Amino acid sequence: MSGLEPPPVGGSTGLSHAHCKAVDECAFYLVATRPEERPFPLVMALEKMFGLTTLEVMEAKAMAQRMAGEM
Repeated sequence: MSGLEPPPVGGSTGLSHAHCKAVDECAFYLVATRPEERPFPLVMALEKMFGLTTLEVMEAKAMAQRMAGEM
């Protein structure tokens, strides 16, 4: 054993599990599309459009909010 511990994952570290490309694409869609142009109900539509689970849609929404805040 080398004595090195693996980096922390989750919590407040800013690191999270790997996600699929569709989550990234969904996040980019949310950033690029004005709210009034998005389908309704949004979560169900995004699940169908990108083949995501509800949890993945929530991850994409959070990612889009972070991306929009950086612009």
